[in-house]
Parts: sequence; C-alpha cells; structure tokens
Amino acid sequence: MEITQDNYGYDITFTVKKSNGTPEDLSGINGVQFQVVDVDTYRNIIDGACTITNPAQGECKYTVQQSDFAKAGNFKGSLQIQYTPSKKVNTKSFFITVNKRMAT
Repeated sequence: MEITQDNYGYDITFTVKKSNGTPEDLSGINGVQFQVVDVDTYRNIIDGACTITNPAQGECKYTVQQSDFAKAGNFKGSLQIQYTPSKKVNTKSFFITVNKRMAT
C-alpha cells in the first residue's frame, strides 16, 4: 500500500479474509483496530478504530487522521479483530510505504 505523507481525511478500505480466502464475518464482534508500526523504531504510530461497513463480507474502513502519516518511510500495518474483550486476533501484517509530499 502506498500513501502520501500528510494526506488525510480519506478512507482506507479492508476486507478481512479467513485463511481459505473467504470473507470473515464481522457480525457481532467488538471491533476492528487498524494498527501501524514504524519499522525503524518499532513504535506504534496508529491504533485506530475501523468502521465496519459490510459485516457479512468482512468489510471495514479506517479514516486517515491528520497526524497519522506525518513521516515518510516504511511501515507495517495489521488489523486487530476484537471478538470479545479477552479474545483479540491480529491479521497478517502488510507493508505501507509513505511517500514524501510534493512541494507546493
């Protein structure tokens, strides 16, 4: 996934899938968190709630906030599915490249 530095206010959409490729039914779960880690510092830079848009098809979205991608570089993202307060499962991680914003 590629993102432009300091760009915000848009949605990143996700489809959560089981290991066999079928959508994970998100009906009745406690929530989905979008988590992003800086690969240089191993610090968590985003831990934000997703909005579930189509539970039966495993679809959700995260709205990028103003300070989310202030630094250009490489990051790792994942989703954390919160089935119950004590049962949380992370998806496979994926790479995010944040490109420097163009000069104005």
